Amino acid sequence: MTTKNSGLIKPIKTAIAGLGFGESVHLPALIENDNFSPIALWHPREERLQSACNKYKKKGYTNWSSLLASKDIEAIIIATPPKARFELAKQALEAGKHLLLEKPVCLNSEQVKELEKLALKNKLSVAVNFEYRAVPVFMQAQKIIQSEVLGSTWLVKLDWIMSSRANTRRPWNWYSDSKQGGGVIGALGTHAFDMLHWLIGPSLNVNGLLSTSIKKRICAATNNLKDVTSEDICLANLEL
Repeated sequence: MTTKNSGLIKPIKTAIAGLGFGESVHLPALIENDNFSPIALWHPREERLQSACNKYKKKGYTNWSSLLASKDIEAIIIATPPKARFELAKQALEAGKHLLLEKPVCLNSEQVKELEKLALKNKLSVAVNFEYRAVPVFMQAQKIIQSEVLGSTWLVKLDWIMSSRANTRRPWNWYSDSKQGGGVIGALGTHAFDMLHWLIGPSLNVNGLLSTSIKKRICAATNNLKDVTSEDICLANLEL
């Protein structure tokens, strides 16, 4: 859906860090939204960056400090793997850039709190990409619940079943490593919790069971099996 600018608001000049989800989802969304002007891309690998820059006719950076030094860039979307996200976001806030972060925002809550304090101190906007709040069917559900036409909510059951990680032939990557922010909690659980908070919430208590069903995956670099340390199953019980 194209979002038109009334002409009263200057488009926000934005850079995108990360060319996985950043290129496939964020960049097309920015191009379709007149309130934003995507002007630059960042990726640590030169060949990967140049491929995207040539395709979309955007300026490219492999040096993060050089991107942050650009006065043309007002905001940055950080869609890198989770492990790098905290340091990149911290440096961006120190450089005076507004942020949109993918989730999980960081590897732990202390890092999230540090980013929050830094954003407040520097009077910068930071948002997290909980895109399901903008899906029409969820927006309609929220209106129905808030109108109390259904009466009092006493039980919510949310099943989120995705087959992609059930494929044993999918190779080992950061998603398979808990120390790098991998696992179903950061990828999908964050969305599920956010939707429940938005629709019903807030959460008063939570307990759950995590497990890993596929314990080894092929590492493309070595062609050997590598241990999976992140969870691919989560059964959670929330008191809302």
